[in-house]
Amino acid sequence: MIRACMSAGEVFFAENRNTNSKEINAMKKGPENKTKETKEQALEPRSARTLKELIAKNETWLMNRILQYAKTRGYTKYSSPLQEAWRLSIAGLSESLISALRNRKTSFELKPDEDYMKDPAASFGIMEAQKHRQRGISLEMFLGLMKYYRKSYKDLVRQSNLNSGHKTRRLNKIERFFDRVEIGFCKEWAALSEGEKLQGVLQMAGAICHELTQPMQAISGNAELLLMTMPKNDTKSKKVQNILSQMDRMNNLTRKLQAMTRCETKPYVLGGKIIDIYRSCN
Repeated sequence: MIRACMSAGEVFFAENRNTNSKEINAMKKGPENKTKETKEQALEPRSARTLKELIAKNETWLMNRILQYAKTRGYTKYSSPLQEAWRLSIAGLSESLISALRNRKTSFELKPDEDYMKDPAASFGIMEAQKHRQRGISLEMFLGLMKYYRKSYKDLVRQSNLNSGHKTRRLNKIERFFDRVEIGFCKEWAALSEGEKLQGVLQMAGAICHELTQPMQAISGNAELLLMTMPKNDTKSKKVQNILSQMDRMNNLTRKLQAMTRCETKPYVLGGKIIDIYRSCN
């Protein structure tokens, strides 16, 4: 399922190369880019003075690192085997991170009363969650691979030429950036739309009706046969007729469940609310 989603040249973040391409391309330019990068050059990160420059210059290094983790941990069974797909995913994620580094004036640290809907990193996570949840990708699969994207960016900083003091601060920024992205993931995944809630109710109602049909038919059929064999003046016949009456009521209820088109609720005597089946039908 996930392979089908990614086989068209994308792994998670491939569609977001639309905001900072000029900045990234400018950072990539330099003496080291005048010749084709060899395999030996790709083993070590390219030197840089800032975290933004480090990320922009090392797209290939990051792509190789996340692909290595994905192969080792088994994620490539569910994703595209093409290197270009992984390169595009790194490019999309890097653009979001560089944008956050450039635009965020305050600390990356998390606050208990923060409005994450206004946070660019969390908003990026919300957008990605919307796309990939619609494609059928599970939250655990998504977050699992995200941990190795995070690790790849941290590996880049650790192996860079930045001094140790700078590395510590840069690593903290990367941690908080990915924390904010993951908060966006979870926030979106937990917030089912009204349409999704209704779909869940309707699916449950359909399943209940399906499971009830056969036992109800068995009870009604046997009650009718029993009534046919009983004398008209048998006092027990009224009890059998009551069974058939209640079965008619159950049949009417299942028909209403199958006819539900919306989700209306009503107060429940024990507290809270329950679905109002009659108001939820056409």
